[in-house]
Amino acid sequence: MALSPTDAKALLKTRGLRATAPRLAVLQAIAAQSSPISHSQLLKLLPTGALDGATVYRNLTRLSEQGILSVVSRAGGMARYALAHGAEESPHHHPHFVCSDCDQIRCLPQGEIPLPAVDGPWADAVARATLQLQGRCPDCLSSAG
Repeated sequence: MALSPTDAKALLKTRGLRATAPRLAVLQAIAAQSSPISHSQLLKLLPTGALDGATVYRNLTRLSEQGILSVVSRAGGMARYALAHGAEESPHHHPHFVCSDCDQIRCLPQGEIPLPAVDGPWADAVARATLQLQGRCPDCLSSAG
């Protein structure tokens, strides 16, 4: 889901953050992706020399702390980010698949994997949950054939 500059600025403002050029660039680049991305993948998406790696990392951290971004996966020790559920109409509130061959994270449609329901005293205690499946993606399986 792409965020217009106006929507991105408004989202930052609702979380008490200034709409700096680096913050807007990071937020809009991540919001435009169809699957969660890592810091290194994000650096490749941004114009060459536009932002240094430390600036991008600091903004990822700050946007995550403010609940605008979520760390969807830490597979292989690498954080992958997506627009947080509730930050806007997030397309990333569903199970994810991590390929053990190509390291890509793919979004799985919500209907394919039933999400567990929490009842009883835990219903109010659980703030969020993630479901991550691992294996070889269909592309890697077919290319190995």
